[in-house]
Amino acid sequence: MINISLPDGSVRKFDRPVNGAEIAASIGPGLAKAALALRVDGKISLDDVRSLVRVTATFEPDPDARATYEPMYAEFKGLYGRLHGMYARLNARQD
Repeated sequence: MINISLPDGSVRKFDRPVNGAEIAASIGPGLAKAALALRVDGKISLDDVRSLVRVTATFEPDPDARATYEPMYAEFKGLYGRLHGMYARLNARQD
C-alpha cells in the first residue's frame, strides 16, 4: 500500500503505484484538470507533465530582433533586482 501525505494532513492510500494525475484526481476533478506538476519529497518532477500537456506550437527567438530587445531585457533585469525585495515585503502575509 502506498500512502501519500498531503499538506493539509490528510492521507491518500493507493494499492498500486500511481502518477501525479491520479493523485490529483483523488483530491478532486478540478485539481486533476489544473495540476501541471507535483512536488514529491521537496523535489519537482516533470515526468507527469510531459504526459499531460499537449504542445500545439513552439516559438523560436528571432535573431534579428536581439539587438532591439537585449537593451530592454538588461533594463528589466536591473529593475527586477532592485524591486524584487520590496515586492516580496509588500506581498508578505500580515497575520
